[in-house]
Amino acid sequence: DNTSLTLDGASAFDVNNLEANVDGSGATGSLDLAFGDVDDGSATITTGTAATTVSGSSGSDTLTTDADLLLNDTNLTLTGAANQVVNNLQGDLNASGLSGTLTITTDDNVDDDDISITTGSANTTINGTGTGDGNTLDLISVNAEQMVDNTTLTLTDAANFTITNLEANTTATNSSGELQITYSNVSDGAASLAAGSGDVTLTGGVADDTITVTGLETASQSLDAQ
Repeated sequence: DNTSLTLDGASAFDVNNLEANVDGSGATGSLDLAFGDVDDGSATITTGTAATTVSGSSGSDTLTTDADLLLNDTNLTLTGAANQVVNNLQGDLNASGLSGTLTITTDDNVDDDDISITTGSANTTINGTGTGDGNTLDLISVNAEQMVDNTTLTLTDAANFTITNLEANTTATNSSGELQITYSNVSDGAASLAAGSGDVTLTGGVADDTITVTGLETASQSLDAQ
C-alpha cells in the first residue's frame, strides 16, 4: 500500500492482488488491474491510452482513476465491490459488473462530443462538463439497466444526457443540459426526478408506474412526457 507501480510501453499488462497506486500514463497497451483489499482503503490509477479494466474486491475501498489519456471510444471497464471514482473521462465506460458506488467526471470530448456509460447496480453520480475547449455540448448516453430500484442517479453540469432502462430515482438539480429519460418497468411502481434547468423528455415505464417530477422552475423550460 502507498507504493507505486509504473507501467510503460506497448505490452498488454495484467496485474493481480494490487494495493499499490498504478501509473500507466506511459502505456499504450491494454491494462487489466485487479485490486485486493487495500490497507488504507484507497488507491489511485492513471490510465494509458488503451482499453483498461479496473476491479476491486473490497467494498470498503475507493479506487480513483484518472482517465485523461484514454482515447475517444476506448473502453474503461469497472468491476467488483469497491467504490470507484473516475475523472477526466473522454472514452466510454462499462460498469455493468460493479456493485460499489460510481462517481464519474467527464472531460470535453472534442473528437465526437459523445460519451457512452453503462452503470453498475449502486448509486451513481455523473458530472458532465459539457463544452470545455470545444464548441458543442457533449451528449452522455447512459444505460442504467443495472441500477436497482430506489438507488439514485445524480447528474450535474452542462452536458446533455440520454438515459435508458431506468428504474432508479434521478437528481439533476445541478444539470443545465437537456435530459431525455426512458424508463423500464419500475419494480415498486414509483420513481422520482428532480429536474435541472434544461428541457426534459420522459418516455417508457408501464401503466402502473408513477413518475414524480419536481424542479421545473425555468420559464423557457419544456417537459415532454410521452
